[in-house]
Amino acid sequence: MIYMNCPSCGAHGRIPEDRVNTPIVCKKCLKTFHVKPSGHAVAGGPPIEGKAHGQPHEFDHRQDFDQWLEKFNNTVHKLIPIATVLAVGLAVAIGFTWSQPALEDQVATMATALARGDKDAIRGLAVEGTGDAAVEWLGRIHPVVKDAILASPTVVPLVTVIAKQKDPRIGGVAVRARISPEVIVGRRAVAESAPDSAAAMARSIDVPLILESSIWKGWRLDGDRTLKAFQKQAEALRVDSDAP
Repeated sequence: MIYMNCPSCGAHGRIPEDRVNTPIVCKKCLKTFHVKPSGHAVAGGPPIEGKAHGQPHEFDHRQDFDQWLEKFNNTVHKLIPIATVLAVGLAVAIGFTWSQPALEDQVATMATALARGDKDAIRGLAVEGTGDAAVEWLGRIHPVVKDAILASPTVVPLVTVIAKQKDPRIGGVAVRARISPEVIVGRRAVAESAPDSAAAMARSIDVPLILESSIWKGWRLDGDRTLKAFQKQAEALRVDSDAP
């Protein structure tokens, strides 16, 4: 077989070798051409002195399909590794997200650090770039929380999320956590029930928190916005206390 392109439209094709110097009709553009012994396709019929073999031979376009199929297979083979990497990456991201602590668990961790005045823990739980604001917020609100629930290093506070609302304006979740004393850790680090008294049960304080979530780090405290929310709340309380 001789492989060539139609000199009129460029379509790929092939003809038997015994069709050299015979008129050939391209099925794509319907133009006549012939192939010289050298294998070069020339528009128009062969010269009169050339060899003639009856009716013009139709140009075989099966090569077009073969070439398209080969290109398709090559493309698929190139895309398979990329698709595999993307699928693995997506599976890892989903698995990592599922392994992150739930919102309520993360709020409890933050509230415990708040009750104990643990600056390092609060900074580590803050959104990147808001650690200083989170520590400032801790310094202002810790004395209030400590006095409200009589917090100490041996008290593990009970934390309840009593309200949470997504706010597109802040790009996160506004949470109101209720903190109250729950467990006292004994000398052997064994949890003991806190005294069951009306006074102990009545001790609690509601704290506003603003959190953001990311795939890789889970829920984090937005120090800047949480500090602003606290300042706004404190200002409102001051105005109410000044009112006649």
